[in-house]
Amino acid sequence: MNSELRRTLADFAPRTADASDRRLAAVGLVLGRWSSDVPISFLLLERSASLASHASQYGLPGGKLHPGESFEDAVLREAKEEVDLDLAEGDIVGRLDDYITRSGYLIRPFVLWFDGDMRAEPDPGEIACLMHIPVTALSGPGVPTLLSYPGADRPVIQLPLGGERTVHAPTGAILYQFARWFFDGVRVRNDDYEEPTFAWE
Repeated sequence: MNSELRRTLADFAPRTADASDRRLAAVGLVLGRWSSDVPISFLLLERSASLASHASQYGLPGGKLHPGESFEDAVLREAKEEVDLDLAEGDIVGRLDDYITRSGYLIRPFVLWFDGDMRAEPDPGEIACLMHIPVTALSGPGVPTLLSYPGADRPVIQLPLGGERTVHAPTGAILYQFARWFFDGVRVRNDDYEEPTFAWE
C-alpha cells in the first residue's frame, strides 16, 4: 500500500496557495493498518468540547506552525503531540492542495503512511475521540453530499462516514480530494468546496 500511495500521489500536482497574511497550519491524513484483521484506515479526530476554537468538530491530526518550523516538521510534531504517533519525514508519501479557511488559515495537507500496528493515544486535553475510519468509506454511495448555504458561493461539502459522523470542509474537502484521486484518478480541487457557516470563525 505504501508504494501504491507514493506512485499515485507522485502524479498529483498540489496547488500551493499564497501564504501572505495567512496563519499557517499543517494536517496529516494518516493511513495505516491498525491491526492485521482490519482494513486500511485513516485517523479521524473529534476535537474536545473545551477548546477555544473549532470545539467538537472533526479533523485530522495537525495544527499551527511554530516560528521557523516547516509544514513537514509541524505535521510530524502535531501527530506526536495529539495522538502520540512517532512518524518521520520518510512516512510522508505525498501532499494535497493547500486550503484557505474562512478563519484565515492556510492549511497544507499531507498524506502519511505508517507501516505496522499503531496504538495511537489521543491527548485528552485536545481530543474527545479518536476513530479509525476504513478508507473505503470515502468512496461509498452518497459520498459526498453537497449543500447550498446562504452567503456561500461554493457548495458546502459533507462526508457521511457512518453513524452520526458527518465531516465538513476543510477536513471533508481534503478527504474527498484524496479519495477521488486515489480511487478514480479524478482531479478535483479541495477549494471548490465551502465550509459550513459554523466553521467560519
